[in-house]
Amino acid sequence: MTLHKNYPFPVYSDSTLKGMTKEMLIRKIRCLEDNLAGAYQRIDVQAGYIDFLLEHSSDEVKNKFIKDGGRYVEVKENGALIEY
Repeated sequence: MTLHKNYPFPVYSDSTLKGMTKEMLIRKIRCLEDNLAGAYQRIDVQAGYIDFLLEHSSDEVKNKFIKDGGRYVEVKENGALIEY
């Protein structure tokens, strides 16, 4: 495997892939499919958290969340410090 400047992770060279058997390639493809499905599930969960936050928060909290790029929000609510 080599590192390419366009990818932040190691990738197989063409010659390595051409030397693999069909069974090896199928295993790699199945692994990639599972990884992609997991990524989609994580994105859906994160989107649900954001929807919940925006639905149950004041305008002040929403504006801070958007201003801070969605990284975190700290708000005093009933004397408690909440971090998202």
